[in-house]
Amino acid sequence: LVQASFKRSKESQHYRNLGNLAWSPCGELLAFVSSDSVVSVWSVVSNTIQNTLEGQTAWVINLCWCMESSHVCTSSIDQTVHVWQLATQSISVTYDNCKDVATCLSWDGRKSQLCFTDGSCWTVNPAEVTEKTVKISGARVEYMQFGDPMMWSHSGEKLASGGGEAMVQIINFDEEVPPDDCNLTIDMPDVVSSIAWS
Repeated sequence: LVQASFKRSKESQHYRNLGNLAWSPCGELLAFVSSDSVVSVWSVVSNTIQNTLEGQTAWVINLCWCMESSHVCTSSIDQTVHVWQLATQSISVTYDNCKDVATCLSWDGRKSQLCFTDGSCWTVNPAEVTEKTVKISGARVEYMQFGDPMMWSHSGEKLASGGGEAMVQIINFDEEVPPDDCNLTIDMPDVVSSIAWS
């Protein structure tokens, strides 16, 4: 659909090879990555590009939205994670201490927790985010591995992850749950390549 929309545009060369796509929670915006690592935000309402997020030099491999649809998070092959503020079209937060490339991103809807699958977990409040404002959570994701799929529960209290170990791990981030009891492991018959909550 996006490529079709730009097929007759003068800038169609820019949009020829599109990467990951992600709908905003409000349902009116679509973020996508082009081959030159520029992230564009398309407005369904106006059928125009609303934001252009430029400045990344490494290939962007994933992106996700915060619940307020005000920020987009991207990860790239240079092992960095950026949080972009759409209002200013600039990077609000950069996390450049990843253990590996963050191949999967998930931003929960209530507690503003951003998690990525290099085994790290950190929190950002989009309403208060400023440059370098990053709070590292009491992460309980020590068993997550590079490339594991994951998704926050709707409450933001649990994180489910899968992967090549043929199991699903449910991680409880409720502070009242003792650390020794925070993980639930469910054995699966094969590799778990995707995760979704009902």
